[in-house]
Amino acid sequence: RPPFSRQLFAISTVSGGSLGAAVYAALLDQYGSGAWPRLRPEGADDAQWFRSGKAYGLRGLSREPLPGVMSRKDVVQQILAGDFLSPAIAALSLDIWVPFHVNLINPGDRTYFLERSWEERFADPSGGTKIAGLRTLGPRATGGQAYRATGLERGLASLAPDETTWRPLLVFNGTSITTGRRIITSTLHPLMGSPDDPDDLPDEERTVEAVFRDAYDTYDLMCSSMLPPGPSDCTCVRPAKKTVPEVVRIKGCDVRLSTAVSNAARFPVVSSHGDITTTGGKLVDRIADGAYFDYSGIVSAMELHAQIARVDVKLNPFVLFLTNDPGFNPQACEGSGAGDAAPLDELDVLRRPTAPPTTPARGELFSSLRYPLDTVLNARVARSGHTMAQSVLLNRYQNVRAGYDTAPRSMVQLREGLQAFVSFDIVSVGARCNKDKQVHPVPMSWWLSMPTQAYLDQEICAPHNRGSIAGLLSQLGPQPPANETGAHMERYAREKAHVDASCGGPGAVPRSGRQTR
Repeated sequence: RPPFSRQLFAISTVSGGSLGAAVYAALLDQYGSGAWPRLRPEGADDAQWFRSGKAYGLRGLSREPLPGVMSRKDVVQQILAGDFLSPAIAALSLDIWVPFHVNLINPGDRTYFLERSWEERFADPSGGTKIAGLRTLGPRATGGQAYRATGLERGLASLAPDETTWRPLLVFNGTSITTGRRIITSTLHPLMGSPDDPDDLPDEERTVEAVFRDAYDTYDLMCSSMLPPGPSDCTCVRPAKKTVPEVVRIKGCDVRLSTAVSNAARFPVVSSHGDITTTGGKLVDRIADGAYFDYSGIVSAMELHAQIARVDVKLNPFVLFLTNDPGFNPQACEGSGAGDAAPLDELDVLRRPTAPPTTPARGELFSSLRYPLDTVLNARVARSGHTMAQSVLLNRYQNVRAGYDTAPRSMVQLREGLQAFVSFDIVSVGARCNKDKQVHPVPMSWWLSMPTQAYLDQEICAPHNRGSIAGLLSQLGPQPPANETGAHMERYAREKAHVDASCGGPGAVPRSGRQTR
């Protein structure tokens, strides 16, 4: 089968997932399908990756040498294991106690140092070296001279696909402080010619549509005012033809990849908000974390799914939802007790009535002030859950259109022989269950402790994810006809055997599965 990276069309992310997507995309572009770089050993005093901790036997752990052959997952894990929180907190302390440091010491705020920590960890995952020199602040770099051609310092546009190189589209979702709409920083052009126009319609009469509805594009905002350019070399250039689906684009500069990530990952307190200015220096909007609008990025993913289907009805994009929220499925522990049936599959949970919320406590301190804020924050989670439920419903609608009239009693049956009728699935950090109840969710932040890293790694092979991964692998490459169920079942069984062999046999539970608090 062709590799997964060759069939990965786009990644839609918010918050920390944006950093993971950027690291993966940058490594994929730098090394392609060949051998990725070998891991650089970390010192025992500053080991950050949980496998390094095991190799050194830190905190009484049994020594476990690093694997002789490193997988791509190992490479990405070591990069993302860095301590990205300390530089931001140190900069925040400077802002509080030494507010004049911006003028006297350095011009960087905590978001700048957070972005810089990502860049340095990517350049040397062992944490042993630092990038020399300070960059020019701001979202732009002139002519690519002040920025590297590789790593997270590169311009975002350098990761856009072209005619000779397949690259996954990156869609980083931020939130407008001014209007609450999405601000999307992406390698995807924001406009498209309407698929509803007839082919013989003259250019001057064609309709230009937005790919993502009711959302802003970062590059467009930077060119929203045609004021003369400022001290940088950034200029906005209008298209030669007004009838083509193109908008004003920026020449001579770009948004850094690390800044594109932070546009979607401006977590409260840890990061500052972002000011989006035009090439002439005019402030047009301020951007905050994308999770204020949708905590998962699935809204933009499903929108892109629908637009692809409009362009060509024969295309059937597959949406894989990845979540590290252990509590997003409150019914996951049902039936997990001794002697009961297997826990509900996550796709089946999305078809059921919503479980009642946890009974709120009475007499909470400052409740009248907290409730409006709690409503705003919880609404972003509800929006993602609603979109997931709609995705399952859309999948059923597509099945009917494709001629599959009767849905199976269990959605899991779709993966095990009816892959041609699946367009949505979930891989998640699942809830650990104790007597049919969830245990406390694992803590996560910009700095992931070694036990948390190990927990995430184990969840890849958790029983509730193995079927999803096998179903996804069985859809890579040319497919048998939809009505040849036996051939599809054979493909799924073969991939499930591969997953089980890699994870430790069918039905095996993750090793060291006890959750840390």
